[in-house]
Order: sequence, then C-alpha cells, then structure tokens
Amino acid sequence: MGDKLIRVELDHAAMAQLLKREELQDVLLNVAESRIPHDGGVYEAEKKVMPGRAIAVIKPGDAHTYYKTLKTNSLLKAVK
Repeated sequence: MGDKLIRVELDHAAMAQLLKREELQDVLLNVAESRIPHDGGVYEAEKKVMPGRAIAVIKPGDAHTYYKTLKTNSLLKAVK
C-alpha cells in the first residue's frame, strides 16, 4: 500500500449527542442489569445522563445489601 497518512477529524458536538442518545442509555442499562450480582441481595440499576455522556449505575437497594457489599465486595467482583 503506501505510507499515506489519513487525517480524521471528529465532530465533537455530534459525538457528545451520540454519547447521550436514548439508544445508548438503553444498551448501558441492559449491560448494567446483566452485571447485577445474584447473591440474594437487592440491587438497583439505573441510567443517568451526565454532562459529557450517558452512564449506568448499579447500587445496593437496601441497607443490608449495602453493608454486605462493603464486606464481600460482591458488586465490585460482579462488574470486573
């Protein structure tokens, strides 16, 4: 082939819109729900739109699960 360089320029506004789209939020929520530990605890998954992009959050749903997660790191192990 040759040693030709290709220059790529990203449209940052379009990328920001893409990272906040509802479709991406749904994909992130599905991934988060699939990573919820099945250890008998109560966990909640939710999607959020931050200033730069959409994210999904998994958190303990009650105090018992919260303290169990602190002790066993089950949530951390589930998302690795």
